[in-house]
Amino acid sequence: MHTQTTNNRPERREPTHKELAYWQDVAAKRIRLCWATGAFGFMIGFIFCFVISVPPVWM
Repeated sequence: MHTQTTNNRPERREPTHKELAYWQDVAAKRIRLCWATGAFGFMIGFIFCFVISVPPVWM
């Protein structure tokens, strides 16, 4: 026997301009964070590779 389940989600509607601006701001901040962490990771990786590949001065 199949019982019908109720859908608890509200119906879809068009977002307001305020909501759209909020989510665009959130997306811009996340993209900026992604670029910053990528640049930071590149710098740390470059320094790490440099340190492990260059022999010490006294050798």
